Amino acid sequence: MDLIDYIYDECQRQHVGNYGDFATGWQIARDRESVGSWQEFAIFVMRIARAVDYANLYRPGEGENLRTSHVGFMHGGSAAPAGEVRERFDRWCEFTHEWLRDWGPMVDGLQPPYEIDSLIKQLLDIHPWADGNGRTASILRNWMLRQLDDPEPLPFYYGDT
Repeated sequence: MDLIDYIYDECQRQHVGNYGDFATGWQIARDRESVGSWQEFAIFVMRIARAVDYANLYRPGEGENLRTSHVGFMHGGSAAPAGEVRERFDRWCEFTHEWLRDWGPMVDGLQPPYEIDSLIKQLLDIHPWADGNGRTASILRNWMLRQLDDPEPLPFYYGDT
């Protein structure tokens, strides 16, 4: 799929209109082949989240751009409690970085999609940002799959509604 069409379609699907911000996040991913440590990976992920949504900007004195309030979902369920976001996000970054380092890319430069989908769903379950979680996850998934030039949409991890 053409990247411009993908960005437009994904923003429409996620009911947002900041196409340029999503494209900026995409460029951050394109500029990075790999990351050295899990902490660098966490910074890389947070840079993408800041780019895709203004709500995720770093605010001096308030800590990093991770979510600090409760959030629920329209179709039931809820994200990680606000007080656990930092720890869960760090663990996710550490585990995901280790997995990428040890197991991927596995075949012809491609990661097995089912493994990556499991990692991305775990990130979405944490819901680490106030907004832009789906767009950030979309960029990361395509980055992990090494298909930033031929992206595919996020699967419907929580049903198709």
